[in-house]
Amino acid sequence: MLKMDKPSSALSILSLSFINAVKHFAGPLDYESVYMKAKSDYVLTPLPTDAIETMMSATAAVSGVALLCDGYGGKIADVAATDTAFPRRAGTQFCIQYYSSWTKASDTASHVADVAKVYAGMRPFMPGASYVNYCDLDLTDYAEAYWGDNLPRLMSVKAEYDPQNLFRHAQSVPLPPSPQV
Repeated sequence: MLKMDKPSSALSILSLSFINAVKHFAGPLDYESVYMKAKSDYVLTPLPTDAIETMMSATAAVSGVALLCDGYGGKIADVAATDTAFPRRAGTQFCIQYYSSWTKASDTASHVADVAKVYAGMRPFMPGASYVNYCDLDLTDYAEAYWGDNLPRLMSVKAEYDPQNLFRHAQSVPLPPSPQV
């Protein structure tokens, strides 16, 4: 049986600015920031033994790098890759996130280098696809890595709904090239 108690105080509605609403629900904004670096790979076929050995030895050779493996399959594969922006659906085994975080700015170079070493070790075994929500400014062709064959369609949507490129960041969907006249 479901039972609901009466509120312990009178209910009220507050009208707050955005930042005050954030502070109301999240608390004060005086928390300590941490530095972090992440890179990612999609694993499309089971990893061969030499790939697993490379991954484990590369990770053991550095300190402070974690590998987060997000399993795929199941319901995610029921949606066609062309039905959303997200292309890595059917056939994807899992996504690896190479991750490190630290608190002192002076440690940045070593942590970034350690993540890069593990990631570089896996290049021979990976198809070059990356997860868009693990933004990686090191990617040379981020659009292909993030959206693959969905990129032309996404660029078309971008051109139709945001032709001035108002909604953008360093790795957002680019506008299609302008026609040459």
